[in-house]
Amino acid sequence: MSVAGLVLGTGLALAQETSYSDLIISEYVEGSSNNKAIEIYNGTGADVDLSAYTLQKQRNGAGEFVDKAELKGTLANGEVYIVVNNQANEELLAMADLTSGSMNFNGNDAVGLFKNGTLIDIVGNEDDPAIWGEDCTLRRKCGFGPSTTYNATDWEELDIDDYSGLGEHCLPDNEAPAIDYLVTTQLDLVSVEIHFDEIVEAVSAGTAANYTLDNGVTVNAAVLGEDSKTVTLTTSEMEPGKQYTLTINRVEDIYGNATDNLAHTFYFAYVEVADIAELLQLRESYVDAQKYRITGELVITHRNGVNIYVQDKDCETTEGHSFVLYDKAETAIDGEASVGDVVQGATGSLTIYNDLFEMQFLDSASVKPTGEKVEPVISTAAIGDVLGNNLYHSALVRFENVNFVESEETTFQASKTYQIEDADNTIDFYTQTDKTADFIGMEIPEGKGTIIGFITIYKGNNQISPRSAADIFPKENAVEGVQAVRFSAYPNPTAGQLNLNVEADRYDVRVYGISGMEVMSLKALSGQAALDMSKLAKGVYVLEIQTAEGVSRTKVVLK
Repeated sequence: MSVAGLVLGTGLALAQETSYSDLIISEYVEGSSNNKAIEIYNGTGADVDLSAYTLQKQRNGAGEFVDKAELKGTLANGEVYIVVNNQANEELLAMADLTSGSMNFNGNDAVGLFKNGTLIDIVGNEDDPAIWGEDCTLRRKCGFGPSTTYNATDWEELDIDDYSGLGEHCLPDNEAPAIDYLVTTQLDLVSVEIHFDEIVEAVSAGTAANYTLDNGVTVNAAVLGEDSKTVTLTTSEMEPGKQYTLTINRVEDIYGNATDNLAHTFYFAYVEVADIAELLQLRESYVDAQKYRITGELVITHRNGVNIYVQDKDCETTEGHSFVLYDKAETAIDGEASVGDVVQGATGSLTIYNDLFEMQFLDSASVKPTGEKVEPVISTAAIGDVLGNNLYHSALVRFENVNFVESEETTFQASKTYQIEDADNTIDFYTQTDKTADFIGMEIPEGKGTIIGFITIYKGNNQISPRSAADIFPKENAVEGVQAVRFSAYPNPTAGQLNLNVEADRYDVRVYGISGMEVMSLKALSGQAALDMSKLAKGVYVLEIQTAEGVSRTKVVLK
């Protein structure tokens, strides 16, 4: 019998009006570690003796049903019986009517409910090793089952370790459908995707006349998705960044509850904010699934895989002006973009991950086509200013007159935590896992110096991570040191071309911004050479000459 055929229009739950032919598997929990559970529901209209019933499962989608759990007692009509893995967490074990080591499935183990040795209901694909139910909870929709063939559309999929509904099935529902969230995109100006908080009835949800939009926008079609909770509207053209109100009337759930002029106001495609500083003010009030567009220009300060650290281009301090763009698909920003490049039109949804406020790209962003590099601003702060300060998350920060706390190691290792301290406070120094980190294996400096890095958070605590060796006691600290090789660089100041005369058969040249960011490099030079610095921004740079005998540095002014 179909769900539509079960709806009586009284607003009462299907469970109260429906007579199932036998017991059913009503929920499947494939959680983390040993958190596994099966819920069995009695909707037969009478109490059932469980002594004839067993739960059995296949192993990796093949072979006989084994690992039997024998049910016990009597299951009253309208009640559930929960079988939990005997090594699950305390919360799940507290819900159990029966614990069994046999209920230890991993996403491709079909689980069957047997009566007197005969299969009467199943969750999962029998004799199929493909993954169908890993890291999720499957909750059966009301009115479906029992069935000896698994049909995924009869089940609602929830997140891993979500067993909030375990212990009840198909309770009375007198609430009309509500909007969970909307999805719109500037790539499609005639579409609105509505996500309801429950399954909706097909005919009313697919009737375009039940949806209206203001500002002269018409709704031309409404299509219900396969999950029976998502409706896609086709509309006349809408304007990105503009506010609209959607009104929904007479859309029903499967119990007959209908919306009554339900109004939802949203910004189509995105909400515009001027800069990161304005965006950070939304940390406690941003709307899930709503996209936001930063109209100001951003400067890349670090790139580590899909994580792109940026700051407002014209900021004077990184406190309150830094952010992470999480380019999950690695398509929104050119893979060649690097530190100093300018990003425009950053548009995406917001999220808080491990207490770090960040943007996930869903639409677009572009790198300024000029290709010119911009020297990132770096805030100079005491360690105490940064500890516990959310406005420094993802920011480039300079700590001066700090030293490394003594450790058992003498060289930097990957993915390791060290500590640095100033006169008053200590902060963790984490080396990250970035494969391009050129400081791994470098000796840990002794004495006091300057550390530059971006601020991240781990287990609730702020920590600093360098981008490269240039951030660890940066090169300008050694400018006045003894030169290891004799050379001259002229004219200094220069308008663009810098001439070099180095007393070495072979040498490498690197140029760093005053922050320590490498902006130019030349290798395998000999004797005289010329550097074209005309494309760099005006300012002070550090010139580094490296030979087999050592390294020499000097400051260069570009006017």
